[in-house]
Amino acid sequence: MQFKDVVGQHITQEKLINERNSGRIPHAQLFIGPKGSGGMSLALAYAQFVNCENPLEGDSCGTCSSCIKASKMIHPDIHFAFPVISKKSGKASISNDFISEFRSFILEEPYQDIYQWLQYIHADNKQGNITVDECREIIRKLALKTYEGKHKVMIIWMPEYLGHIGNVLLKIIEEPTDDTIFILVAENLELILNTIISRTQLVKIPPILDEDIIGAINKRQKLDSETARRIALLSDGSFTETLNIIQQESNINKTFLKEWLNFCYRNQRDAIVDWVDQVAGEGREKQKNFIKYIQFILRESMISSYANVENLKRVAGTEKNLSETLGKFLSFGKIEVFYEKLTDAFYHIERNANPKILFMNLSLELVKLLRK
Repeated sequence: MQFKDVVGQHITQEKLINERNSGRIPHAQLFIGPKGSGGMSLALAYAQFVNCENPLEGDSCGTCSSCIKASKMIHPDIHFAFPVISKKSGKASISNDFISEFRSFILEEPYQDIYQWLQYIHADNKQGNITVDECREIIRKLALKTYEGKHKVMIIWMPEYLGHIGNVLLKIIEEPTDDTIFILVAENLELILNTIISRTQLVKIPPILDEDIIGAINKRQKLDSETARRIALLSDGSFTETLNIIQQESNINKTFLKEWLNFCYRNQRDAIVDWVDQVAGEGREKQKNFIKYIQFILRESMISSYANVENLKRVAGTEKNLSETLGKFLSFGKIEVFYEKLTDAFYHIERNANPKILFMNLSLELVKLLRK
């Protein structure tokens, strides 16, 4: 991957490019940013750039032997470690056991998250882990000399899954072998050992700008400007969410919300039960996208009603009508309460809560708020 393939993050790209061009490459960096901000894409582009045989001023050449191998994730000096599951009962697995699947997964779409990876390898109810055996394998790989590149690069994706096992890596992170670069790509700093954080240079990756998401959407498929902007706003700076919305979204979110508001306002219990059954039958990702869609409408409702602006020209059409309608029936306090209920629901959906119970509870809460 080249930097030109990364969605947005131009300031971070410039920082990484300047490091390489100045020859001051930190031996260990922690790329930390929210899901879908592009940490893995930046890591791949950076690893290819530092090993490029004919680097350009602001990117790898993309055509040399090193770049071709790096772009296919088969460069002998670029290594990967990531959460895996046990293939056999009682036997721990390491990343090498899943490297073919991981290559296919990332090359297909680098803006995927850990949940999608575990689904990809059919983890079912198994938890992903980076084990002590993996840590020993990392040390073994980095003890070898470079084969053909300028640097040995170790990309550890989701180091949150190391837990206390990460202490095994402290010495090699602090005192790596010659020409070794560690890149840790993470989403949650609180889940990483402080002893690891203190030995790395933090590279904070912000959410992607809406304009960059819109540009990336238009590169992949042509959508009208209103739809592209709405998807970017719903994505909240995450290109992972952008792809999920493009893949799954139709007018179903609008239809679900309009029906739900109508049934709850009229307190039509039988209709609410049927609606809950229908939503509960959708996949978990669609349910999460629906909740994010409601929260988006609620935010716009607060902006249009209480900021005394014309909805900041952020939404139009059906979304504008929905946000204005909610602003008439729900006070600021009620919107705040319901927004928190939706946030809790999103959290529980990610943890396999019963969707029928969850959406029925939300419906009863909405009935109370609308009819008070």
